[in-house]
Amino acid sequence: MRKTLRRLRRHPRTLIGTALALVVIAVIALAALPHHRTAPTVYTPQVRTRVYSPFTACLLTGASGITDTQTAPVWAGMQTASTNTRTQVSYLAVQGAQTASNAESYINALALRGCAVIVTSGTAPGQAADQRAPALARITFITVGAPASKAANVTAVATGTAAGVSHKVAALLTAAIGTHTTAP
Repeated sequence: MRKTLRRLRRHPRTLIGTALALVVIAVIALAALPHHRTAPTVYTPQVRTRVYSPFTACLLTGASGITDTQTAPVWAGMQTASTNTRTQVSYLAVQGAQTASNAESYINALALRGCAVIVTSGTAPGQAADQRAPALARITFITVGAPASKAANVTAVATGTAAGVSHKVAALLTAAIGTHTTAP
């Protein structure tokens, strides 16, 4: 190392040449770096989730589910109300015997699930709602295609045109959710 330094002192041109070579290498290295002075582009993924209110509305149907011709407009009305109120909606079909006593266990399951509003479509689910409504006073029931009820928390919707049923269910569900959000 000392010998190298002595040689460089004896030959100033070598010292200048070495320094110049290092400067050239540094300039080339800097030139190779990107010159973008703009802020980096931040990728923000598009949010596709929907934020729901803390209330849930549930539909109890006969064995055919939401494909039944009487139930399809009910489900459409519930989806309209869901869009307007940000309430999550779901459905459950009664399996097995289409009787009120069998449908009662499904009403209980929906109540345990935390449904603020239970909509029923069909005779057996409607009768089960009518029988369980007094014990489930905090839940609002909307029955479509079932006889009128004496329970205060049950509203019966008469069958009619698909558009009429859909509109009526959407209006009743929107109103019911409104009462749940303002209640203490």
